[in-house]
Amino acid sequence: MATINTACHKIKANPEEEPIDLTPKLPQATHTGANTFGCYINGELFVAQSNNYNKVIPIYCSYNKISENELRIQGSRLNDSIRDNVSFIAFIDKGVGTYEMDVTGDNQDGYNNYNNNSILCLDYNFSLTEKGMLDITFLDTVNRIISGNFQMQLYNEDCPIKIVSITDGRFDLKY
Repeated sequence: MATINTACHKIKANPEEEPIDLTPKLPQATHTGANTFGCYINGELFVAQSNNYNKVIPIYCSYNKISENELRIQGSRLNDSIRDNVSFIAFIDKGVGTYEMDVTGDNQDGYNNYNNNSILCLDYNFSLTEKGMLDITFLDTVNRIISGNFQMQLYNEDCPIKIVSITDGRFDLKY
């Protein structure tokens, strides 16, 4: 009598692929001039971007353009009905290092929110006592790249939410 011995092997036709995570995230901390800008505004993610380049420039950066050592950065976001931006000025006179943001100049707005659903509380400003902090982590004046981290507390006493807290800010920009 003959016996037949068969072995069964389970073969996966297609190995399962990892799902792609499409959750918005803070941009990576890089030093390549990737033109990225992001932070958290009162705990909510803000990444500079635009769905209509005719209306909003997502990122603006100038260094040594308006006055010596002056850095101006603005990140803007445009969604269907909301346009908002985060901006700051600092004087970078020693290269890589930590700086206070300039709040004595002509532009003291740090956050502007243009919301078609509401016309209240559009501007939040720096105060003279609560200056934002900026940490320049990379500065390449030959290739014109600047990278760093930032945080700030902004105020509008006329708003129901009087303080806007901007944390975990980072940027990697060409100027």
